[in-house]
Amino acid sequence: MSVLCATPGSHLATLAMMEAASLIAGLTVQHFKMIEDRRRPSQVCAALRPPIEVPGHASCPSGHATQSYLIALCER
Repeated sequence: MSVLCATPGSHLATLAMMEAASLIAGLTVQHFKMIEDRRRPSQVCAALRPPIEVPGHASCPSGHATQSYLIALCER
């Protein structure tokens, strides 16, 4: 919301739309992650040591990219 120079009070409908799109995309991505079940690079190659702990779910499809894209489509 800060990128849009908006607050929840000034743009309540926009915030609700963004939250709904994020939830829908997140649930959809998790469904396809279970189907795809692609291992993460650090699980494939033991030499890779990510600086943070990797999530327990599959690597693909990308959840953040899907959420961002759906929110952008809804904003049109």
